[in-house]
Amino acid sequence: MVASTLTVDPLEEVADEFGDTPGLFQLYTPTDRDLAASLVHRAEQAGYKGIVVTLDTWVTGWRPRDLSTANFPQLRGHCLANYTSDPVFRARLARTPEEDPQSAVLLWTQLFGNPLTWDDLPGSGPSPTSR
Repeated sequence: MVASTLTVDPLEEVADEFGDTPGLFQLYTPTDRDLAASLVHRAEQAGYKGIVVTLDTWVTGWRPRDLSTANFPQLRGHCLANYTSDPVFRARLARTPEEDPQSAVLLWTQLFGNPLTWDDLPGSGPSPTSR
């Protein structure tokens, strides 16, 4: 099971439902390294068996069908539970996401997406079959 950073439920609640299924956490790396570290730490503490680092999505997709229906859930505060429940993210807000959801969304737009290279991930790299 791979659980995304952009989920409706916090990663800990998702992990509680894994049962015997191994869980992996898909990290959309934020521009804030402390926030990235916090998300990874939370995933480790929740029992995820590994991290899937997304290297190619530093801007969310703008699909024609989504644009035509104004379907961008994150701008309405949806699928941000891992951010709004994160202590590092919350510490960067003047008021809680519950008190001021629009400020939380604005902060998310400023932090989402950090283009990475293999140099950002020491000890890793593309496998010979992925080149």
